[in-house]
Amino acid sequence: MDRDWMSADKLSMKYREGVDLFLEFAEKKASNPNFVHCPCMKCGNMERMKIFKIKEHLFRNGKTKAMSNALERYYLEKRNRRSVAISFTEYRCPEQPDDNQCGYYSMRFIKSFMTENNPTRKLETEFKRNISSSYTNKEINEIRDEWAKYVMQMIAAGK
Repeated sequence: MDRDWMSADKLSMKYREGVDLFLEFAEKKASNPNFVHCPCMKCGNMERMKIFKIKEHLFRNGKTKAMSNALERYYLEKRNRRSVAISFTEYRCPEQPDDNQCGYYSMRFIKSFMTENNPTRKLETEFKRNISSSYTNKEINEIRDEWAKYVMQMIAAGK
């Protein structure tokens, strides 16, 4: 549907065709075609009526600025939609050897991003789909030590 009809003279063929296409679209999308909001200047989307009445109103009263804005936005969005192939990459964090270290694994995983200058590179290099090694005990112990130091500071501060 061309949008030039919105600025065309109400008596022109272009306006008539545009109104017809718009109402056809509105009727398809309406949950109840007998009660569609009328976008004319008089009703301002406040009155509900049958499509043929809306057509009369659009010719008699003209369309609201809100209708023009909504249609303009619709056309812009429609024009900007492009079919883009989406590709997904599956990443995995290191596997836990047992279920006792879940929290430490999560904290270690988060820390690896927080301390990295380029987190995307970290994903690409260390967490690709086929990498499934576990963290070393040294890496997990670093997190345990940091956590223990933090908790001790909080206890000492009385929090």
